Amino acid sequence: MESIRAVEIYQPESDTWVAAANMELGLSRFDSAVLGNKMYVTEGWTWPFMFSPRGGVYDLERNTWSEMSQGMREGWSGLSVVLGDKLFVISEYGDCPMKMYVNDKDTWQYVGGDKFPRDAMQRPFAVSGVEERIYVVSCGLHVAIGKVVFEGVEVKVEWEVVVAPKAFQELSPCNCQVLYA
Repeated sequence: MESIRAVEIYQPESDTWVAAANMELGLSRFDSAVLGNKMYVTEGWTWPFMFSPRGGVYDLERNTWSEMSQGMREGWSGLSVVLGDKLFVISEYGDCPMKMYVNDKDTWQYVGGDKFPRDAMQRPFAVSGVEERIYVVSCGLHVAIGKVVFEGVEVKVEWEVVVAPKAFQELSPCNCQVLYA
């Protein structure tokens, strides 16, 4: 599989793409998230676990890349979603535990509350988030909606599953976006 190092930035004012600093390392399978003016890109853990994941951080203001911190890189074990200024990951192993990154400690904290509805949701997944809710679309286009609740330092999630019509059972998501009407 070919790795990717090139990066481009979309300029909405001019409706153009411009080159940005290339990544220092090439990634062939990756996940990314944007927090503030930084984009975090990692290979994450994929089965089978053959090596520790690599990752980089792009700083928009400086147009530079730096190495991702070890704690962030090691704990990024699935698909990411950002809610507000918090980075969450739904892990791709076991019963798909959900974690939240704690920046000042460079570690991940497991999210309490309901377990991810693994019995109704089959891989592959696509994920998106908006307004304290995480939306996960799975094979068959079932949707799990996770309401994230912050109670002091503790974070909990409550899951609800919306089952798709049987006509969708052969479909798999490649992307997930939330639209309001």
